[in-house]
Formats: sequence, C-alpha cells, structure tokens
Amino acid sequence: MAIIIDKLELDELTQCWAVHIDRDKPEDLSKYFINSNGYFIEGYEISFNEYLELINSVGTHIFKVRFALMKSSLSTNLLFTIVLWGEDKNGNPTTGYLKLEENDARFGGKKNTPIPDVLANERLKAWEALKDVTTPLKRIFQLDAYGGMNLRGYNYQLDDFFDILKGLENQKSEDISIHFKFCCLIYDFQKNGKTQIKEPQNGYFDLMIASSTEAYDQVLHNLFYDAGAPCPPMCGEN
Repeated sequence: MAIIIDKLELDELTQCWAVHIDRDKPEDLSKYFINSNGYFIEGYEISFNEYLELINSVGTHIFKVRFALMKSSLSTNLLFTIVLWGEDKNGNPTTGYLKLEENDARFGGKKNTPIPDVLANERLKAWEALKDVTTPLKRIFQLDAYGGMNLRGYNYQLDDFFDILKGLENQKSEDISIHFKFCCLIYDFQKNGKTQIKEPQNGYFDLMIASSTEAYDQVLHNLFYDAGAPCPPMCGEN
C-alpha cells in the first residue's frame, strides 16, 4: 500500500538512489530491481484511492517522480521504488510525498497484463529483456547529453496524470488500478536468423503510466509513455 512520507524521508530515500547510482559498479545496479525470489521488477500498481492522494490537489503545476531506494522487508537488498508529488509554479509542494511500497511492486514470472498498443509492448519487452543483457543496467540511467549525469526522475504535466482516467467515469473506484510500469527504448533485431537484443542506449529508462479496470478484464488503457522532462537538469530543489 502506497504511503505518505515526510520531506526528511523523501530526501533520505532519493539521496540513497543518487549515492548508489553514482558510486556503485555498473554491474551491481541490477540487484536493486530483483526481489528475494529472483524476479525482475516490472513496475508498481496502486489503487485509484491511493492515486487520489496525488491528483486531488489545488494549485498543482507539475507532478514530480523521483527514483529512490528503500529497505526490503523480504531480503537484505535495497529495492528500487518511486516517490511522487505535486508542486505549484513556485516549487512548493501541493500534495504529500507518495511513496510506493514493496507490496505495490509487480515482478516478472507472473502473467503479463494485456496491452493493446504495439509500441508500448515493445518498450515493456525491452525492459524485461534487460535481465538477460550483459551490458550493465546503469547505462540506461546515464544522460550523456548532460555530461554523463545519472537520471534521478522525471517531471510531468498535469494532463499526463489526468488523461489516464478518461473513459472511467462510470467505473467503481475500487475497480480501478493505476500502473507505473518500467520500460525503455531498446529494440529487438535479427542477426543470422535469431532475435537478439541491442545493447542499452543511454538515458532511456522510462515510466509507462496507465489505468486498468475490472470491467475491461484488466487491459491497460489510456497509456502514457513519452518521457517527461528529465531530472537532471529539470530537478528544482528535489
């Protein structure tokens, strides 16, 4: 269950990610995306009511998503997560800091949610394939355009977070789920008749934000998967 944390914990968790992404050996980064059963994390899923903690706000100009590392309750490893909140035009928070918890995580090894979008499927498959690619995962978090700085999160416009709710007006709130699925821009290619995975490109880790309902058999719809403004350089105070 997603929880509201204070600014002190936000700073602690996001700084933990910043320290490890800067200092860890490239080959060590994958451990933050694997659970105690060895499954690769695919993203997070929360309820509509939890999502309301974020979007029910006044004066919000942008939504921020920041990467973080939290302590796992099931292993000794730290686990990658995200924290979300809204800010006004002056950079003041308009919502609480919504931290997605370990029990909100969705891992590989389970039946995938159907997605009626070819490009979205390609990007999701590219993320899943990274568990088998030899190049260190760190490459997709590096921003060569900004001097090799490491990706700490994204900023999103209001429409990005509200448009995923279109067409759900007649659905019961308890039947709606919100998904933050991990994806990236790596594509399959053919070599000698065999499908292979291109090596990760820099700075192309992304989030696919979507909704699903029980009424539509949990098919993801209203997908948004164009990267927001990256942090850095668009970080502000956080």
